[in-house]
Amino acid sequence: MSKGIKNGKFVYKNQDSLNKMHAFYDKTLASLGVPYSEENFETSFGQTHCLLVGDKDKPRICTIHGGNGITTLNLKLFLPLLKDFCILAPDVIGMPGKSAPYRNISSRKDQYGLWINEVLNHYGEEKISFVVSSYSSAMFLSFAKYYPQRVSSALLLVPSGIAHGPILPMLGKMVVPFIKYYSKPSEKTLDAVIETMGGKGDETWREFFDLMMSSYKMEMKPPKEYSKKEMAAFKAPLLIMASQKDIFFPADRVFAKARKIFTEPVTTVEIDSKHLPSDEVMVEVCERAKEFFEMNENLSEYLKETSSINFSHPLIVAKIKELQEKSESQIDYIKNAYEFVRDKITHSWDVKATVVSKNAAEVLENGTGICWTKSCLLAALLRGNGIPSGISYQKLTRADDDSDGYIIHALNTVYVSELQKWIRLDARGNKATVHAEFSLEEEKLAFPAREQYSEIDYHDNNSDLDKRLIKILNEVDVVMNIRTDFDFKISHFK
Repeated sequence: MSKGIKNGKFVYKNQDSLNKMHAFYDKTLASLGVPYSEENFETSFGQTHCLLVGDKDKPRICTIHGGNGITTLNLKLFLPLLKDFCILAPDVIGMPGKSAPYRNISSRKDQYGLWINEVLNHYGEEKISFVVSSYSSAMFLSFAKYYPQRVSSALLLVPSGIAHGPILPMLGKMVVPFIKYYSKPSEKTLDAVIETMGGKGDETWREFFDLMMSSYKMEMKPPKEYSKKEMAAFKAPLLIMASQKDIFFPADRVFAKARKIFTEPVTTVEIDSKHLPSDEVMVEVCERAKEFFEMNENLSEYLKETSSINFSHPLIVAKIKELQEKSESQIDYIKNAYEFVRDKITHSWDVKATVVSKNAAEVLENGTGICWTKSCLLAALLRGNGIPSGISYQKLTRADDDSDGYIIHALNTVYVSELQKWIRLDARGNKATVHAEFSLEEEKLAFPAREQYSEIDYHDNNSDLDKRLIKILNEVDVVMNIRTDFDFKISHFK
């Protein structure tokens, strides 16, 4: 018993039942054949046992087993991820495993997020990606509600916490058999549960279901479901994978509700599975999760604040709020921000401005800037709202031909998460000879690159304004005198 903690209900029939569960834990952990270390440490809710699994030099992700589940079988599901990640896997207090065997954490009181926070603090993890499934999705959403800034990205597999299936089938096919088996185990009842849940033909899962239903006092209260208001501050990328065959959390209900409660677009993938996916399905799930995490790790470079893209400036913060209030979706916000910079911020060359705006905030304050800093302003308005954006370049003639040398032109790259692709937008500002438009498909930029004049469209994607351009802005007094005849190296753009 942890000192100073009033423990809740003991979750096993007796001490012998607890010993059997621990023996199963040790046996199934050994069967995984993976390197691991383990720790026991105190939290506000009781002693927590946690595994750190795989190569410790690889990037960490966190997984939490589902309700009435166990860490070792959860690791069995996500085992393919160990090729690329080190997995942090705590045993949930009051669930099967080696943490405190008392029901000390309440879903209805939103306490799981507080417990997860203490676990991450113990390991010094400021920000991490999650892979969670079933009941642990609601645990994760509790954490995301309290500590949204600590989530890099997350996979929610057959998730609770969003929407549930019809009650009567769940009661008839799952809850009643659970209760019946606890008092009077039978092969027929066990077969019926596995037929509904999944795991048919897997002797390890069968052994666990038998042990869990016969010797453990199951958590029968449904997990909390979260509202749009509770998730308002959560902006991290989400991959939600669900199945229409899942009796608990069917895909159609989960996907529809997810689009309503999360302010940022989510990636949804329907899988062909019951509530417990097969090993074959999990290979595909893990591969998709790996791709999702890697993609969003790369996107993080396009969300950072820089001296040029200074989106925390009060003027930009206020403009972001104004644009949010008039936008109905992320795509609508991108369009509104783009058209604001294109139409309401003049191009300094067009108006022969005397002021030189050197960063995003100065452009907004002065109401004018050249393409370099107008692109910084659009990037700031997007990044400040959690939308990845970068800068792309073209080398263009200063005049209608190449008689007056060249200038580097800047425009924006924008990642549209709903479409899972990058687009380019040119907020330079339209005039009689320039007609740039917002487009999600065909690019409608200000200038085509003309080969006959050796103009170049680099099709690059840079996370900040080029240092050479920053140096020029800091040294020049008259924008009309700017010249940039150098070439740019091509970066990646997809």
